[in-house]
Amino acid sequence: QSAPVPQTAGMTVREALAGRRFWLLAGTWGFMGFAYYTVVVHIVSHVKDQGVILEYASLGLAVYGLSLFVGSLLFGALADRVGTRPTFWFCMTLQVVTLAGVLTRPPLWALYFLIFLYGLGAGGSDASYIKASSEGFGVRALGGIIGGLSIGWRCGAALGPAAAGFIYDLTGSYTVAFALAAFGLAAS
Repeated sequence: QSAPVPQTAGMTVREALAGRRFWLLAGTWGFMGFAYYTVVVHIVSHVKDQGVILEYASLGLAVYGLSLFVGSLLFGALADRVGTRPTFWFCMTLQVVTLAGVLTRPPLWALYFLIFLYGLGAGGSDASYIKASSEGFGVRALGGIIGGLSIGWRCGAALGPAAAGFIYDLTGSYTVAFALAAFGLAAS
């Protein structure tokens, strides 16, 4: 076995931290984490609030998980072929539109379909985000840079579900919380 060849193309962590791009991407990933975890934590309760029994409401989370996997593979490959930026924009737009559709209280079959499309977009935008990070910073210190960027994701992931729960307690509905998630995705 030979030793791995060190990758020297790209920025150091210090150089990345000093640039505006790093902080914009960290904020973008924060909005994405806010939205993703708001949906993951509250989608079953949202579906259940529409009069669906728990067993069928829980299927929404399974649909979401499956579509995240498929979206990562499908749109990750698409980003390699057509480019990161158009793939990311498409995936983010898909999420905003489908999350807005979830708020219209569609029939259960349509709700599952919207959740599936939302998950495709979520998986695809996440794969595109990682690809954009390597394109923007290079591979020299990619592990450290992604680790730093993930702080944005984790902050959003921590705030989203808590904020959504608080909003639900105040309003008795997930409409405002999911609308905020869609707005966060649009902002990112």
